[in-house]
Amino acid sequence: MVAPDHLVLPWSIRGPARVTDEHGDTHYEMRVRELPDFLLAASSEAETLNEFRSALLAFLESHTNEGEVPLVPDGPPARII
Repeated sequence: MVAPDHLVLPWSIRGPARVTDEHGDTHYEMRVRELPDFLLAASSEAETLNEFRSALLAFLESHTNEGEVPLVPDGPPARII
């Protein structure tokens, strides 16, 4: 399976969630439960949603290009509309 094929898997996506740091600055984050090293952070909710697909693809490609197999979630493939 190549990285683009992984995009349709039923990932457990969390976010976008608003996060406030210790200095009072806020940003938005998206994570994937099955990929604990994946984190997307952006300045707005819209930007986070717009960048999610390409960020996840880049993350998966970095693993598959190195010959690593990322954790694959169970369940039927997701439908992208």
